[in-house]
Amino acid sequence: MRNPLLAYIVTVGLLVGTSLLLPSEAHGQQLPDTVNLLSPPDGATILSDSVRALWSPGTPNIDRYWVEYGVDSNFAVSMIDSLVIDTTAVFYSLQHHTNYYWRVRAHNADGWGPFSSVRSFLVLTNAPMVPLLVSPPDGAQDQFLTMTFVWRLVSPALFRQIMGSKASSYLDAGIEKKTGGRGPKAPTALQKLEGFSHSLTSTDTVWYHLQLASDSGFATLLLNDSTLVDTTDQVSSLNAGTTYYWRVSARNLYGSSPWSEVWSFTTLAVPAQVVLASPPNGAIMSDLPVICEWFPSAPLVDRYWFEWDTDSTFNGSRVDSLGTDTSAIPSPFQNDQIYYWKVRAHNEAGWGEFSEVWTFTVVIDDVEGEEQIPAVYSVSQNYPNPFNPSTRIGYGLPERTYVRLEVFNVLGEKVSVLKSGLEEAGFHTVVFKADELPSGMYFYRFQAGDFVKTMKLIIMK
Repeated sequence: MRNPLLAYIVTVGLLVGTSLLLPSEAHGQQLPDTVNLLSPPDGATILSDSVRALWSPGTPNIDRYWVEYGVDSNFAVSMIDSLVIDTTAVFYSLQHHTNYYWRVRAHNADGWGPFSSVRSFLVLTNAPMVPLLVSPPDGAQDQFLTMTFVWRLVSPALFRQIMGSKASSYLDAGIEKKTGGRGPKAPTALQKLEGFSHSLTSTDTVWYHLQLASDSGFATLLLNDSTLVDTTDQVSSLNAGTTYYWRVSARNLYGSSPWSEVWSFTTLAVPAQVVLASPPNGAIMSDLPVICEWFPSAPLVDRYWFEWDTDSTFNGSRVDSLGTDTSAIPSPFQNDQIYYWKVRAHNEAGWGEFSEVWTFTVVIDDVEGEEQIPAVYSVSQNYPNPFNPSTRIGYGLPERTYVRLEVFNVLGEKVSVLKSGLEEAGFHTVVFKADELPSGMYFYRFQAGDFVKTMKLIIMK
């Protein structure tokens, strides 16, 4: 016969034991929620033998976390720390060229919550670091059509010394840029790099992969060279007025780095159309010299093309394509004649569009036997220019004055004195013969009274 008291004790004991084994029943079944993993991102490349994992705080009332990682995605063999009280942990002594998997779950008074999703990362401890871009600067404008790209590669220790706490976020940014993202700017790191010696991760050969594209997602590659062994490369024949995007990765025998940041630059556009200033279109000019003027063009204009003719089609026109000023003095003139003129600007990207065509008419009421006297001092661009072996330089004097006209080479050395002495008022022309001078650029300096002007001429033999 069963003892009722013993049966009662056994039953109570089982109930008590059940309540101890299933505490969620006593606490309302409030197990922790699933933990959200933050860093490193899934599929990241880790260029170190350790990595710090980070996840978001769990709820509700979390007292510790279970952190697990290993080389098996099923976690049949893994490292476990079930006493982590922070939302971060460091995985040490990781093996080179190995994929690791990790997951986290949270614990509270009711028990363990479900595991997070599983993330992985690849360890390449001897692979190169992410290259640091140097030039052209990010967002640079008005860049020449032949571009030299420059970047730097440093050791992992030096990289962390330069970047500090940003090092891991920089690497993560490199991974994320595979999907078109853009990471933190590098110039600050490059400024810190000054004074440090260039250092590779090892003595092994490092190859670089340079990509240049017309879109930030690198869907349209204009350059895709993975054979570079230097930290610089030059690309020519870029299109004018175009925005380009570039990035670099490094590779050695152990593996490849993530991509660098994506930087952009915009090439120089041809100059804007020149706007003429004076004389007004259709003007009647009774005083000589006629000074044709226009407004400066942009960007980075290095010279202007000034063209004038008695024919509106410019079939037999005279051209000065080396003027650097925004004015020119055409000559000679015929009385009661219509002249047509136009201007365009040049920079490293090429010639811009011509201005509108303007006209002026020269009408001078001569008094027979009386020489025309200019109203102001002037000196014209030599014609022809370039020339070989001689050219003419015209100038105007409103009064009798001392004149000095000299020619210098690019070193500032005087090579010829064309005029030196008193000259009567009027228009004058001097011929410069350069038989004994070599080809090249020269400058002529004209001085009359307080009027001084220097202009450029070119000998081309």
